[in-house]
Amino acid sequence: MLRIDHLVDLLGLGSPTGTLTNLKPDDVNPVFAVDTDRGPWVIKTARPAGPWWFERVRRAASLEQAALAAGISMPAPAPEVQGERVGMWSAAGDGTYARALVRISGSHPPPQALAPEVSAWVGATLAGIEAVAPPVAGSWEETGYRTHPVAQWADWLDEACALEVLSPAQAADAAKLVADLGERIEAGIGNCPGLKVLHRDVSRFNILLTGAGPQLLDFDSAGPQVPWWEAVGHFFALSSADLGRVEPDRSSVEAAVTGYCDAGGEVGPAAREAFTGKLAAQLSFTAFLLWNACGHRGGDAAWHRRCAENLHTSLGALGSIAASAQRWSTWLR
Repeated sequence: MLRIDHLVDLLGLGSPTGTLTNLKPDDVNPVFAVDTDRGPWVIKTARPAGPWWFERVRRAASLEQAALAAGISMPAPAPEVQGERVGMWSAAGDGTYARALVRISGSHPPPQALAPEVSAWVGATLAGIEAVAPPVAGSWEETGYRTHPVAQWADWLDEACALEVLSPAQAADAAKLVADLGERIEAGIGNCPGLKVLHRDVSRFNILLTGAGPQLLDFDSAGPQVPWWEAVGHFFALSSADLGRVEPDRSSVEAAVTGYCDAGGEVGPAAREAFTGKLAAQLSFTAFLLWNACGHRGGDAAWHRRCAENLHTSLGALGSIAASAQRWSTWLR
């Protein structure tokens, strides 16, 4: 069991002066808030799920450190850390790793289109990160957003029908959608510009509105992506309460694009192809939900049902985004 006093000492946070709060009590990787004589902190913990975790956090650290040096608005990490480190994480014993950041007061944006001034900040921030992001020497497979042959999808969808995760009609619609998206994504990848290590998770939960302006949180999902594709995906996701089910707000998208262009972002074509990254990520996540709904990734019956519900939602969102991409691309000019 983790001892918080050990983590506070390991991460060089000083002496605790207040009550410790577990911000994620139901998570296998809890996050703690603690006050010490050196200030307020957030302590994050993680148990690596596999060897891939170590490479991912090293890549994330390279981007986070570059973004800090470039003056991106974000929480600072703990300045004094002891022991063995992997990226920004310190070995805390029993296979657990931990890291700490300054805790900042603020609130997350509400679940609706970002206000234009916040959207403009997002655009400028992504451009600033791109300017210092480490390049990735490799192919699209480096992104982790895997594409799968139509024949494999057919087998998975047949199984989903047999398990009554999907109806035959839903499976047929999904097969058609997957085939269409596979062709689109492969065509986009064929013209894929260079990859960089980017944030990849600029969601409302990772934007904090403070008295000193917005702050960008949590670089832990950072990894390879095409800068323009990442920017477009985030601009549209943040311009809607639920992209794929709620129409995005055009003024929010245009403010983000303007902020991005003015800050020197790597602007690509204002074309349907700009949504390649968003569609590839969503399709990859949909495959994950399908596998889990059919029981191939462990979990109990409640987890399988929840994944099945999310699978239906994800398929609907995919279809809507794919159908709207051409129209939405005109907002990028």
